[in-house]
Amino acid sequence: MIRTLSFSRLLTALALMILVPFSGIVAESSFTKGFSFYMGGAYSFDEYTSGPQFDDAFLRVGLGRFVFPTSPTGYSQLENALLTEGANTSRWSRDERQFRAGLHKDIQGLPYLRINAGIVYGNGVEQCKLNCGEFTRLAYLEFLQASPNAALEAMIQGYAIPLPAPSLEGLSNYNNEYGYEYYMVEGGMSLHPFRDQLIDPYLGLDLGLGVCYIDIEFDGSCRIVKMAPKVGIQANVSERFFAYFQMEYELHRLRIAKTYTDSNGNSETYGLESPTFSMKTLSFGVGFNL
Repeated sequence: MIRTLSFSRLLTALALMILVPFSGIVAESSFTKGFSFYMGGAYSFDEYTSGPQFDDAFLRVGLGRFVFPTSPTGYSQLENALLTEGANTSRWSRDERQFRAGLHKDIQGLPYLRINAGIVYGNGVEQCKLNCGEFTRLAYLEFLQASPNAALEAMIQGYAIPLPAPSLEGLSNYNNEYGYEYYMVEGGMSLHPFRDQLIDPYLGLDLGLGVCYIDIEFDGSCRIVKMAPKVGIQANVSERFFAYFQMEYELHRLRIAKTYTDSNGNSETYGLESPTFSMKTLSFGVGFNL
């Protein structure tokens, strides 16, 4: 199951962001001049290709031959299926929604420049579309029918060391679908050549860093980093209030730190980095100036 983070810190930050603008309505000061508060949502959808995983498949086959030095009936077909899938690319899709809130600050001494800082909560689903382990599952079921004891042993030992046999969860999850969520702090800058006009187009760049949770069990931590070029339009509907629509090309990378402990109590941490995911993101929201 997805592990969730307490909302207390998030709600505290949001409360502070909301209170500051209301205090600015009562009495605007030189400190608040140029500040604005925003909040909104975003939606992302994209498909990407994951490169061949032949090195992982080759490692699993090699370790499997130590466990089964004399190949049981049907085991060689499982090895061949894994190597075939590992030599080919996979096609995946991502569907994600976000909530965002933060502050803008117009830099008065530098024309057109605005900086921003905020928080992001995102959650989504990733699903395999092509080359999703179908041949490996089919070969394992044939292996299970031909050599049931060896097939069950291969699955059980696969939880301790990587073997060709799929896990019980992998055997039932045909599309390798899993959910994820993350909490991120982001900041960036943008150029607003018409920031005092009714229609204010802009472009800029955001960077982010946060923690993530996925519904795959592992010991350790997950971190997410983000870089996102952006272009958008802000409509200043009044002196105080505005709305915005923004398009981004988000680049995400996950880093999972897995910790292993041996029988003597010694632990070692291994880092696993995901490929860089690109997502086309549409975001929209409202805000007001202090």
